[in-house]
Order: sequence, then C-alpha cells, then structure tokens
Amino acid sequence: DEATTVRLLASYGRQEDMVYFASLKGDHQTVIGHHIRAGDPAKALAVLRRPSIPVELHYKFAPALMARVPAATVDAWIAAGEQL
Repeated sequence: DEATTVRLLASYGRQEDMVYFASLKGDHQTVIGHHIRAGDPAKALAVLRRPSIPVELHYKFAPALMARVPAATVDAWIAAGEQL
C-alpha cells in the first residue's frame, strides 16, 4: 500500500526516501506538502510548474505559497496561463 509506505518512511525520518517514493508514485500532493513544511517553497513551485500536475493542487497550496514566496507564486501562475 503506497500510503502506508509513505507514512512508514516519514515516521522513520527517511524524508528524502519518502519524497522520492511519492514522486515515483505520482503523489504530488505529498511531495509539494513536504517541500513547503521543510521551508523550501521554491522546490514546491518547481513541482507545481510541471504540466502533469492537477490544477487543484495549485489552489490547495496557494495560501501557503503566497505567505512564503508571493512574487514567485504569482510568476508561476502567470507562466501557467490558461491551464489555471
């Protein structure tokens, strides 16, 4: 079970492995959330800029990203254009 694997990796402090596994499985929400909690919103925005990311994730993480890096967040939205 993917969710159980992610939780186990996180609980054992294997953050890098957890992010890698979540990326492989397409769990973008876990990856973006981790980067924001880890204080690296630039990496979270890099993930959001990928074309395969669902639009809903842009909206879900918008408040956290606007609080941390407002200019970069707006630039990412402008770059996404009609996709959003």
